[in-house]
Amino acid sequence: EATEDIEKMAAILPTEKSYLKLSIFDIWKSRIPWLLLLMISATFTGKIIHIGQERGGVSKTTGNEWKVQEYVIEDHSQYPKKMCFEVFGTDRINQFNIQMGEELTVSFDIDARQWQDRWFNTIRAWKVERVGAQAAGPQPAPEGVPFPPADQAASAQFIQGDEKDDLPF
Repeated sequence: EATEDIEKMAAILPTEKSYLKLSIFDIWKSRIPWLLLLMISATFTGKIIHIGQERGGVSKTTGNEWKVQEYVIEDHSQYPKKMCFEVFGTDRINQFNIQMGEELTVSFDIDARQWQDRWFNTIRAWKVERVGAQAAGPQPAPEGVPFPPADQAASAQFIQGDEKDDLPF
């Protein structure tokens, strides 16, 4: 029973054979259901309730410009959950063209970074699908309006070099 528990913690379906006697194919076969489940679970479906201001800068290491925009999505469960995620890169911001009130399924990666003995999580979207939309290609941004207006009351105003703004991002 202990072996079975350890196999489940390692995302492997329990087997009758000893782990060391299994072929690579048998190990792959026992892991694929868990890997598919994990891949599917990194999605969130809901309605966009906030669009943040676009932020940008220049990379210190490469000198290239970068842009990022944050969004908040809320699901429709009995006790609604919200998730703040970001879209990184001008090309992806334009490709996804996320609008206020849209119903979306967001596929994302989670990463963490350390700064001054504190850890911060980043939830970054890599795929956005409109709920109920057919498999049409990316929606172009409306003419003359590259991004929807952000809710000014909900977004904090920071000034470059503000003493209270000690976060590097």
